[in-house]
Amino acid sequence: MKLIGMRFQGIGPYQGEYSIDFAALNRSRIFLIEGETGAGKSTILDCISFALYGDVSVDDASKNRLRSRFLDLQDKPSFVDLIFELNGRYYRVKREPAYDRRKKRGEGTVAVNAKGKLWRLDPGFGELLPGETSGETLGETPGETSGETPGGGVVSDGRADRYFTYAEQDEHGELLAAQARDTGAEIIRLLHLSRDQFSKTVMLAQGQFAGFLKCRPEERTQIVKSLFSADVYESIQKTLDEMRKEQAADVSSLRSDLLHSVLTMKSVTMMLEDARDERETRIEDDGVASGGAVASGGVADGDGYGVVDGDGAGCSMPEPKEWALRNGDIAEPALEPKIIETILRSRAAEAKRCADELLTRRSRELDEAQEQAEAAQRRCDGMDRLRVSGANVVEARTKMDELDSLADEYAQRRRTLEKSDEAKPVVRAADDVNGRRADGDARQAELDAVTARLNEIEPEQELNQAREEAVRRAAARPVAERRLDEAQQRRERLKRYEQAADDAKRAEKADAQARDALERIVQELGELESEESVEKAIREAIRVEEQRDLLAERLEQATQRLRYVHQHDQSVERVGALRAALADAQQDRQTAEDEYRQAKEMFFAAGAASYAARLEDGCPCPVCGSSVHPEPAIVPETVIDQERLNVLEQHARQAADAVSQANAAVESELERSASLAVLSDGLNAEEARTAIDELNGKIKDSNDVEERRRALEQQLEHIRAVRRQESESRQHAQSANDQMDAARRLMRSMRELCRDDDGEPYTETSIAELERSAREDIAECERQDALAKTLDERIERRRELTRQAAELQAVLNEIREQIAVKSAELDALLASSGFDDLPAARAAEISDDEHARIAADIKQYDRTVDVAHDRLLQARGEFRKLRDSDEIAKLNLTMFNGQVVTLDEQGTQPEQLESEARQAAALDLTEAHQELADIKARRDHAIRIQERARNLDAERKAADRSMIESLQAWLKASERFVPVRDMALLTAGRPGSLANDGLSLVTFAVTERFRDVLARANDILKDIHGGVYELRLGSHEGRGVKTGLPIEVFDRRSELTTEATTLSGGETFFVSLALSLALADIIQAENGGISMETLFIDEGFGSLSEEYLDDVLAVLRRISRHRDIGVISHVGQLKSQIAERISVARISEDSASTLQVIV
Repeated sequence: MKLIGMRFQGIGPYQGEYSIDFAALNRSRIFLIEGETGAGKSTILDCISFALYGDVSVDDASKNRLRSRFLDLQDKPSFVDLIFELNGRYYRVKREPAYDRRKKRGEGTVAVNAKGKLWRLDPGFGELLPGETSGETLGETPGETSGETPGGGVVSDGRADRYFTYAEQDEHGELLAAQARDTGAEIIRLLHLSRDQFSKTVMLAQGQFAGFLKCRPEERTQIVKSLFSADVYESIQKTLDEMRKEQAADVSSLRSDLLHSVLTMKSVTMMLEDARDERETRIEDDGVASGGAVASGGVADGDGYGVVDGDGAGCSMPEPKEWALRNGDIAEPALEPKIIETILRSRAAEAKRCADELLTRRSRELDEAQEQAEAAQRRCDGMDRLRVSGANVVEARTKMDELDSLADEYAQRRRTLEKSDEAKPVVRAADDVNGRRADGDARQAELDAVTARLNEIEPEQELNQAREEAVRRAAARPVAERRLDEAQQRRERLKRYEQAADDAKRAEKADAQARDALERIVQELGELESEESVEKAIREAIRVEEQRDLLAERLEQATQRLRYVHQHDQSVERVGALRAALADAQQDRQTAEDEYRQAKEMFFAAGAASYAARLEDGCPCPVCGSSVHPEPAIVPETVIDQERLNVLEQHARQAADAVSQANAAVESELERSASLAVLSDGLNAEEARTAIDELNGKIKDSNDVEERRRALEQQLEHIRAVRRQESESRQHAQSANDQMDAARRLMRSMRELCRDDDGEPYTETSIAELERSAREDIAECERQDALAKTLDERIERRRELTRQAAELQAVLNEIREQIAVKSAELDALLASSGFDDLPAARAAEISDDEHARIAADIKQYDRTVDVAHDRLLQARGEFRKLRDSDEIAKLNLTMFNGQVVTLDEQGTQPEQLESEARQAAALDLTEAHQELADIKARRDHAIRIQERARNLDAERKAADRSMIESLQAWLKASERFVPVRDMALLTAGRPGSLANDGLSLVTFAVTERFRDVLARANDILKDIHGGVYELRLGSHEGRGVKTGLPIEVFDRRSELTTEATTLSGGETFFVSLALSLALADIIQAENGGISMETLFIDEGFGSLSEEYLDDVLAVLRRISRHRDIGVISHVGQLKSQIAERISVARISEDSASTLQVIV
């Protein structure tokens, strides 16, 4: 990845918008970032980190420092816009941090959410990049060129505006992510680095890796684990241990389930054997009739299983060993799992054979009872059908007699309908004649009204003459409108001339003011010192100030030590609190284990009591085999079920886990406390504060030089500002002079345009007179046009009335002819109808609704008669067919409650058949139904006996299935558990596992990665100070009880090893730098091999001697051949050798910072 360009606004101490052309800065492959403390050097790194990951570059810093305080609550977003190149492609990412702005209405603020977008730019973007120089080492200054660089690229002024102008065009970018969250995910996918890894490989912060070099081995292990994502190994190790615990619990739970299933299967088998061997019982008739109760000594309905007679037939219980049990539990490991499986499957097969015998017997008994019930049902159904069929015949005959009694009434209704049908044509003809006469009267009234309106309008010839005159006068309007337009144009030209004259006066005044301002600035510039002399004084002040930077570094270290002291004191207090929590957790664990142990004893005691309740003298005990039971177990007062026992067991496990967690917390806090004690150098709070006060005093002594430098910088900025004002004033004066000349030319041209045809100048009076005359003529034309339209309407109205009068007269004549024809037709109909006159015909007619109602009644009556007749015939036929059927003959009907029924097979007359039907309808079936109920009761009892047997078999099947499933689950879980247990012990380095060296998976992985880091660091150290130092892993190398990563420094001169804490400041710097560069290279290789072609170093170069500095510079030169390096430093030797730089400055601590890119 290579940085190309960046612009930002309102970030940290910067208020305005600034841009940086990294591609131009990196032409020599190395550049400098310089400026005073707090001016905003680190903000540049924050901008890069925020653009990519949405967060600042320092771990313990807050995002709130991103938003510039100078923007306050303005409705102006802060943003960072970054363009970078990756694998030959160009990408642009833009982010805006969240901020609060004032409400546009009312008081208060509104929160604005963070934003983020990512684009991929087209290949044409590469043409904007500057060419590279031939110099690749420090101190080589690019040659002076004009227009293009030696590489043929574009010359840059250090600003990146052209990049973003190109990128903001829609056709040059493809949007990859439009939300802040999606942008972060896509960046990680492209770079294969998290924010923490990016900051460690691209941004080497001041003191960061010196702290890494000198920290405790355990702390170093945690840092390496986080950088190399070693948490995946820790996750594997933890997951395997959790799987081991979980599967161990599963195996124990499944064993309990299997025991419960075996005991259930054993109980069901005993009940099946009892039911199979019980004696036949006799059901008393009164017992069945009273609801199915069973005689004493038999099977009761209430329990669903059956009670064994007292002859001991149900005591053939298998021995406990036959069920693979031992001491109330599964006999494992006494018996192999496969042997246990064989025993239990054999017991299940025996139970199945017993159930099959019981079901066969019950099915045979039920079949016999079912046959008797079906025979009784057929007899009762036949008699019932004969009775119902006879009743149907009687009912049909009754309905037919009722309908015959209404025949005369419906005959009279038919005659009324016939008379009404004869009168209807006569009445309709009379109504038609009367209607036509009324229509003729209405048409005559309309004709009279139209004639009256027509007489009120003038003759058409007079109206046409008046209209032609009005049209002729209105045609003069265009001439008047042209005169009005001419007047308005003259007024507009006159206004433009007056405006041009005013503009010319203002331009003359502005020209004079610009000349005066330029003279004042030139005079002020001559009174100021030269820019070169002020710059020389500033450089001298900076040289003196450089010593103060070292003091600032020491002050920062002393402040950090004080923070470590406070943290150590707090850690000691937390250790006491955690130890108290551990004691409480241990007490809770003891209580939970005691409760579980007591409940388990009561659970097994209750199980023994349930077996003891079933013991009988002379029957062997399922536990000991004895036939004598002197002291059977007693049911305890409190009975614990399996579910409650499982809950208590879970509570005990949770309490044990809580103790482990509390113990781990105490150990972790003790390690942290020891680490903080080392980092605080054994000082207490008072000693650390004394050291800080001494350093503050030394820094205060150097403030005079800093104030002098700031005053000089302000003076230099003022000189540059005055020079810019001079240039701007000259441009402004020339612009004002040009504007004055243009204004004068415009005034003269407008003056020539304001003359009439006679050459006289326009006046407001002449223009107003012309406009008034034109408007009067236009108004007259409008009045004549309105008059012409009114006359057109009157002419059209007269023509319409004339047409209406002619149409009405024609319609009236036609109506009169129709009345004469219809009157003759009416007279003919009345004469042929049989009515004496028209009133008689009207009296015979009934309404249509009444006619329809009577007709519907008659139709319904006829249909009802037909249906009743058909029903009677059908009922007779059905009765005759049933009477003569074999089914009735087999019933042998002779007497029912003393009644004799005679069925004459030869009888075919309707009267005789209906008589027989009346006898059949009177049959009494009480005795037959009682007999059927008794037989069904006996059948139902047989069904219940069979259902109980089936329920027992269903319970056997469920218990069998549960036992086999529990057995298989237990066997499979046991098989799965063994390899998981072995693997978990191996990754944890537990004793007894294959990990004889005691190394856990995490420790092994981290140690091997760190060996690679040390090997790479030693390659770099070979080129510094003659390669006298070599980094080695400590003596224990991460093994045994200690799991840290100790570093030892081997001195080739003395052939001795020493601790890193004994190195001097300069030695610490270059060893830390080598270690940080090595760590960055290894992290890149571990995360997809993405090349990070830009590296920022913010280390303490001021602590190096000239000899060491030359070695470090040589290393940086070699690194710069492959990576662009940005150095943050105040060292004068570096400033003199690095041409390209970013210079940040601010006038005072309360002012905004400025940024300048020098290429």
